[in-house]
Amino acid sequence: MTTYDHAIDEWNPEVEGEETGRSAWDLQTEAQLGILMLDGSGSMSEEDKHFVDPETGRKGSKADAVAFATRVLFKRLYKSSRAPDIYLSVLCYDETDPREVRARPFQATDAQTVDQPAAFWNPLTGHGGYTPIDEALASAEALAAEWLAGESDDLERSVVIVLLTDGKNNRGVDPSVRVERLKQDRRITIATVAYGADAEIAHLQRWATGESNFAEIDDAETLRNVFVKSLAARD
Repeated sequence: MTTYDHAIDEWNPEVEGEETGRSAWDLQTEAQLGILMLDGSGSMSEEDKHFVDPETGRKGSKADAVAFATRVLFKRLYKSSRAPDIYLSVLCYDETDPREVRARPFQATDAQTVDQPAAFWNPLTGHGGYTPIDEALASAEALAAEWLAGESDDLERSVVIVLLTDGKNNRGVDPSVRVERLKQDRRITIATVAYGADAEIAHLQRWATGESNFAEIDDAETLRNVFVKSLAARD
C-alpha cells in the first residue's frame, strides 16, 4: 500500500455516508489550516490528457482536473474523523488580487462550502494570466500569520501550505527568500506539487519542507491523493 493510499484509508470511513461521530464542539487541542495554492495561470487551460469529467464524459483542462480533485478532497475530508480539527483556504492565483471568497478559512465540517460544484474551485475563474508565485505566497503568509496568532496554551495551531503549479515563477521576485522565512516557523509545512512536464521541478523540490512533501503529478486522481497526504501528515 502506498503512503497516499494509507492516508486515504485512515481519513475516510469504509462505509459510504458514515458520519464522523464527532461534534465540532468537541474539545480541540490542535487545529490545522490547510492553504491550497492553485495555479490560475493561462497554461492551466491546456487539456489534461488523462482527465475526463465524470458528469459530462468530456475531456477537460488541467484547471478542470484540479477543480474536480479539490471538490472530491473536501467531500472525503468532510466525512473524516479529523474534520472538526481542519480548516481550509483556497488561493487561486495569477497576477490579479487573490483576495476572494475561496480564500476565507472554513471548517471542513462546513457542509454548505463542501457542497459547492467543481466549477467553484476552478483556478481559472477570475484568472488566466501569469504565475507570480512570490506574490501568491505573500497572501498565504498573511493567512498563516493571522491563523497562528489565534494559538493559545490550550489550542495548538499549525499550517500546511500546498503550492501547485504547472510552470514556474514568471512574474515578480524569486520566491526563495519568502519560502525560507516561512520554513523557519516549525508550525508551518510547505508541500509543493509539480503538475506536468513543464513545471520547474528543481525549485519546487527545494521549496518543500522535506523530500516527502514534494510530488509530481499528471492526473486528477493522483493530485487528490497528494492533497490528502499533505494535509494528513506534517514533518
